[in-house]
Amino acid sequence: MLNVVVTMKPKPGHIAEFEKSLGELLAIVREEPGCVGVSWGSIEGRDTYAVIETYLDHAARDEHLRSAALAQYGPTVAELLDEAPTSVVFTSV
Repeated sequence: MLNVVVTMKPKPGHIAEFEKSLGELLAIVREEPGCVGVSWGSIEGRDTYAVIETYLDHAARDEHLRSAALAQYGPTVAELLDEAPTSVVFTSV
C-alpha cells in the first residue's frame, strides 16, 4: 500500500470554506479506483489540517493526480491556503 500524508494551513477567516471544498474533493477521492481510504481533520493545537490517503500502488496515486476531481477542486483548495502544503509518501511495511 502507498500512503500519502499532506498537511495544509488554511488562510485565517477561510476555514469553513476550506473545510467545505476539501471535504467535497475527498468524498470524490474516496470513490476513485485504487483508493483504499482517506482520512482528514485538524491537527490538535494547531491551525493546520492533515489528510491521509492510502492507495493500492503508485499507479493508483498517479491516476488520482490526473483526476478530474483534483483538477476541479485543487485550485480552489490551493487558493484557500496560507502557505504551500507539505506531503510525505511512504509504502506500508
